[in-house]
Amino acid sequence: MDISLHFNPRHGNAFVVHLPLSKSQSNRALIINFLSKKSVTYKAISEAKDTSSLANILNLLPDIVDVGPAGTSFRFLVALLCVTPEHRIITGTERLRQRPIGPLVSALSAIGGQIKYLDRIGFAPLAIEGQASLEGGSLVLDSSQSSQFASALLMIGPVCKNGLELSFSKIPASQDFIELTLKMMANAGAKTYRHGQRIIVEAGSYGPGHLEIEKDWASASYFYALVALSNSNLEIFFPELLPDSNQPDRRTVEIFEMLGIETIPTSLGILVRRKTNQLPEFFSYDFSNCPDLVMGVAVVLAALNIPAELMGLHTLSLKESDRTKVLAAELSKFGKQVVNTNSSGLLLSGIFSCRANVRIQTYLDHRIAMAFAPLVVLTNSIIIEDADVVEKSFPSFWKEMSIFAELKYIT
Repeated sequence: MDISLHFNPRHGNAFVVHLPLSKSQSNRALIINFLSKKSVTYKAISEAKDTSSLANILNLLPDIVDVGPAGTSFRFLVALLCVTPEHRIITGTERLRQRPIGPLVSALSAIGGQIKYLDRIGFAPLAIEGQASLEGGSLVLDSSQSSQFASALLMIGPVCKNGLELSFSKIPASQDFIELTLKMMANAGAKTYRHGQRIIVEAGSYGPGHLEIEKDWASASYFYALVALSNSNLEIFFPELLPDSNQPDRRTVEIFEMLGIETIPTSLGILVRRKTNQLPEFFSYDFSNCPDLVMGVAVVLAALNIPAELMGLHTLSLKESDRTKVLAAELSKFGKQVVNTNSSGLLLSGIFSCRANVRIQTYLDHRIAMAFAPLVVLTNSIIIEDADVVEKSFPSFWKEMSIFAELKYIT
């Protein structure tokens, strides 16, 4: 279903936006809860479709595990199913079957995992002969394509007979997400130690413990974008959003500060508003540790006609869509140029053409829909195709957007 948005904010300039719980934290909490035999608990988790699907899979453990488009669930479950007795097949959508899994499979095989490729080597579907435990021990991992390869291995570390000593053959992608995993593991009772690019997980068990799931910073970034694009004194308050979060996407604060937006922590949440109208003549930032922020920030920079170099993007082509190509295709509809500088960088140039009713193709990628929706502030109207893709991470996104724009569903 497509959605047509027409900018029409409700009375006033101060608004409250309710964010979902962190999908990244929720997915890790579900895996740890399962591995701890429920001794590690959580009060609430994200209502994201990816998270609900993962919870359902862990509850049922079917013979054929279909993760749909959920890359995080796929990687985490490949490791978890290796330490869960019985034979299972794991697969997903066509796009998921194009996303690499080879480095994780090789690493799991090296510590006793029994995994077979059922089609192309290095990709789903996989057949896994689950065991009660793996040997564990020392291994070297290439986690340059996804930090989730490392997180998947680390989370099963405590249930491996000899624990786990993990080293990296290349600099891992999104290292802060590995740190997020380690912090959640520690909060769940696991004993972990990091020495540079070497991580040790002691054999033992999780729990008892309790994990708190925070409001999601990546979701907040799209409403920061609204403030950045607005010509009025727009203020948005996010209840319960934590300024000292360990989510890598908390970098939203420093990125949008460079664009004149200030973040004011309060006892009840965070207030966001414009501090200055002065914009940078050139914007440069390394998104290695927060790749999920790239699309939203790139759209804001393009709309504000700020020349920019975005770096650390080598994993973007491996996401739900090839986001480097998608960004170029959709921004070209507004007269912007996106040029690849190398395998991990983009340059933004050209003059933004403020066109109404432009149709944005989402390529079944939730972050495309949410990144382009804030443009309605400037264009007054925009059409987002396959708008329900946002359910993957932020099911109530359009409800929150309805504070700022009239929504019309197009069938």
